[in-house]
Order: sequence, then structure tokens, then C-alpha cells
Amino acid sequence: MKRETVTRHGRIFTVVTLDTPGNPRKRTSGAGFVKLPAVWANKLRGQSGRVSDVAIQVLFLSFRSYSRSFKLTNPVVEMDRWAKNRALRKLEHWG
Repeated sequence: MKRETVTRHGRIFTVVTLDTPGNPRKRTSGAGFVKLPAVWANKLRGQSGRVSDVAIQVLFLSFRSYSRSFKLTNPVVEMDRWAKNRALRKLEHWG
């Protein structure tokens, strides 16, 4: 704790500076989230889990890369290349 005297506008003030701990770290869970547009939700309703998984990964990677072009690798979507390609074809077919 530190005390000092300060003069402002002809008045004398005693200012006490408190010792406070540093800024607390923000908690990060490590898991991101995706806002799913209603149009996509309606089209994904009733589809296989693979198609919806790929759609959500596409949205998340597009957001994270601040771009519409990014790499969608097999380890990222955690499925084999054939399942990923089938899901991408279905998504492409929907527009």
C-alpha cells in the first residue's frame, strides 16, 4: 500500500494505491462452438451423423480461418476419406 499527496484544482488529496493481484486468467475450455444457421439445421435434419459432423466442421473451420477456403483434412473430421467425400458431395448437392 502506497500513500501520496496530490494537488488538483487547488485542493490537496491523499491517494492510497492498493496492491492488487494481477488479472485473473481467462478460462478456456479448449472446445469451440458453432452457430448453426437455421437453413442448415433444416437440411441436416434426418441426415446421417457423418454429414452433420462434416457440416459442423466446415462451419467451424470457416469461422476459425476467417476465410471461405481452408483445408478439410481427414484427421480434422476424424473419419476416413470415403465417408468424408460422400458427406461433402451431399453438402455440395444441397448448395
